[in-house]
Amino acid sequence: MKQQFSRLEQLQKLDLEVHELERARLVLPKRLVDLDARKEEVGRKLKAQRDHVVGVEAEKRTLETALRIEEEKLKKGQAKLNEAKNEKEFQAGSKEVDSARRAKAHFEDEILRAIEVVETAKKSAALVEEEAALVTAEYDALAADVRQEEARLDAQIDSFSARREEARRDVDPALLKRYDHIRLKRAGVALAPAQGGTCGACNMGLPPQLYNQVLKGISIETCPSCIRILYVKPSG
Repeated sequence: MKQQFSRLEQLQKLDLEVHELERARLVLPKRLVDLDARKEEVGRKLKAQRDHVVGVEAEKRTLETALRIEEEKLKKGQAKLNEAKNEKEFQAGSKEVDSARRAKAHFEDEILRAIEVVETAKKSAALVEEEAALVTAEYDALAADVRQEEARLDAQIDSFSARREEARRDVDPALLKRYDHIRLKRAGVALAPAQGGTCGACNMGLPPQLYNQVLKGISIETCPSCIRILYVKPSG
């Protein structure tokens, strides 16, 4: 029986090692959460800036179209003015020319302002693009580190899992079934060393008769408090 306890103790060490490795593997992707959120935020900001550039450029083109129309009106008005045959036609042509000139000057001013707006928008978009590139590079580097660490942990998990399966084959089936049942209920720890008359897992005192039975190591005994299987660690 003592040999079985020794094998069970080794199995528990392997189980705990696999559990810790799997827990570490599980939390690895969380390292990317904050940076991923920042990447998405910068992406939304970049899209908004690019949309703004498209919008102000469209406004500038609209103004340029309006300017061309007024320039055409001005040409036609000047032509009418040159062809005027009387005072009435001359006055009408003058009004058209003056109106077209005022409109032309207005749109020219608006286009100049639009050009400044477009340039400012493009500069802002360029800054956000730089920020997005930096965040993306940082994310990609961290993601590569995470993948590398995941691969390392996966290899360790496979190695320890193989050793664990080999260790399970050396344990008595009935004892193994009991061990698995308790392990599931006690956070992965099914064994507890008995030391100085107490349970090494929950620190509760053990009845003297029970403690003596554990010291003999000839039967399977459990802690009355935490129900873990009690055993005595080999000296030395």
